[in-house]
Amino acid sequence: MAQILIAGYQHETNTFAPSLADWAAFSRGDSFPAFIRGAAMPAQLSGINIPIAGFIAAAKRHAWTLIPSCWAGAIPSSFVTRDALERIAGAICDDALAARSAKGLDAIYLDLHGARQSLSTMTTARASCWRGCAASSAPVCRSSRAWTCMPT
Repeated sequence: MAQILIAGYQHETNTFAPSLADWAAFSRGDSFPAFIRGAAMPAQLSGINIPIAGFIAAAKRHAWTLIPSCWAGAIPSSFVTRDALERIAGAICDDALAARSAKGLDAIYLDLHGARQSLSTMTTARASCWRGCAASSAPVCRSSRAWTCMPT
């Protein structure tokens, strides 16, 4: 049975917006589900209109074992702060490496949507997630508006 780590976050960056996407914005969620980590994640995200909910439903149909990491969303705003990026991407990377060590990991599913421009390097936060998940040595599948699967 496939063991798949699931994680993700959504943020539409508007560089002209006055407020930053800080940790409080991802903890609050507003129009997206707020930051959640661990076992409660699949139940909280199931049945809503975001890509990870569809993946969770498909995983149930295929009897895949899901290893929940974290998911967070913030309303459209300016750049993602370094603190928020490090908390979210750090949790995903830590969980991927821990899953690989503890029980094996067949794949990683990332629900990454939006520009997610970060103040930390002025590049997309997506690159941080890709580098960290690549270190887990598991194939990574990402969804947003279209499905893309990329081997690591």
